Amino acid sequence: MNNVSMPAWASEIISSYESGAAGCFVLHGNVNDRLLVPSQKGAELGGVQEFIMESLLPRFDVVLSYDPGQGLRVERGGETFSQWPSLKDGMDLPDEPLAAVRVLTHYFKYCKNLQAVGAESPKVAVVIRQAHLICPSIPNSHNHDLNAMASILRGWAADMRLQEHGQAAFLISENLNGLHPLVSRSPRVSAVEVPLPSEKEMGQVLE
Repeated sequence: MNNVSMPAWASEIISSYESGAAGCFVLHGNVNDRLLVPSQKGAELGGVQEFIMESLLPRFDVVLSYDPGQGLRVERGGETFSQWPSLKDGMDLPDEPLAAVRVLTHYFKYCKNLQAVGAESPKVAVVIRQAHLICPSIPNSHNHDLNAMASILRGWAADMRLQEHGQAAFLISENLNGLHPLVSRSPRVSAVEVPLPSEKEMGQVLE
């Protein structure tokens, strides 16, 4: 990492993914802070998403992201993603959260089916920012869209077993308890806390 040490929380994610233990991660805690992100120049300051892109997902062919403000976006692999038949048929990338998550699920399944028939399939990762805003914990809620969202996100970890198909999902939330319990308490979802920077990390930033 160009003399920039890998944070313990990132090493935990890598270990869990490579061992097959988890493919869906909830990053919570100090997720809005700036941190060192490795680059060709050595290291640059960036956010958690930039760190995920550069340090955890360099070998993924397609990276998609979603947040409530910017909607669904293609961060990497636009040419590969454009070959998806559903997209060629004129499907628009939605801004509404439930519709966006359903599109992401559809694409995950499409790539999984390519593998099943022996065709070349891209490695796909999804990053959802502000996950606590689109899938919040609201006690005794009977909101159909919210419950559908929670069911889909839990299904990424439990039913789809993303890591077994070269896929990964990252949900970024300020507070783990702010997420719907179907997601935050799922044993198949790996909750990883991003702590405040250590003295060593702050020294590297200042340097």
